[in-house]
Amino acid sequence: EMIVDMGAKQDGIVTAQGTQADAGYGSVDLAATQSISIAGDLSVAGGGYAGGGEVYLTALQGEINVAGSIDASGGDGGDVTMTAGSRLLTSENGILSRIDARATAGGGSGGDIDLAAGTDMTIGSPLHAQGEASLDLGGDGGQLSLVSGGVLSLNAPVNLFGTVPDGLGGDADISAALDIFQDAPIDSSGKRSFGSGGLVELFAQRDLVAGSIDASADCADCSGGDIDLEAWCS
Repeated sequence: EMIVDMGAKQDGIVTAQGTQADAGYGSVDLAATQSISIAGDLSVAGGGYAGGGEVYLTALQGEINVAGSIDASGGDGGDVTMTAGSRLLTSENGILSRIDARATAGGGSGGDIDLAAGTDMTIGSPLHAQGEASLDLGGDGGQLSLVSGGVLSLNAPVNLFGTVPDGLGGDADISAALDIFQDAPIDSSGKRSFGSGGLVELFAQRDLVAGSIDASADCADCSGGDIDLEAWCS
């Protein structure tokens, strides 16, 4: 846990992960009165038979800028929570840049990603909270919440899909006080044998431009999910 009076910047590697298959996870809690910048790698990943960890980033009055990777994956995915008083921005700074709460063990379910910004939010690196497949049990997709006090731009893929044979698609709740521009796909589908689709909700108090959204199911007896788009202006 780290609490600082002003801003915080992380350039290297911060890890509280479990490295063995049965190893549990750790947690990282970083709070600043001003801004937080993550340019390196932050990992609280759990082993293949343990859950992913927990990451909490809080910038009370400033912005959160993530250009590296945050890894909370594990047998079941962990939790990533960010709260910015002003802008929240994630961007690709290499091929591995991502916010990751996916499952890594067969039959494991994706975790939770919860991001909130007091003003604009721009998502430029992938968000992963999908399940993991196995022969007997599919992993369900996780949960995503994006809340922007201004304009929300979604420029990188969101993966919340369930996996074979019976994983359910996850849920995404995305809202903005002004506009939503979705330029990258959202996948909350269920896969193959028995998996039903998930729930995707987009709500903008001004304008909404939606892109590709998949909440389908991929078997004869599975139900598709729900897609709910609402804008007060256009």
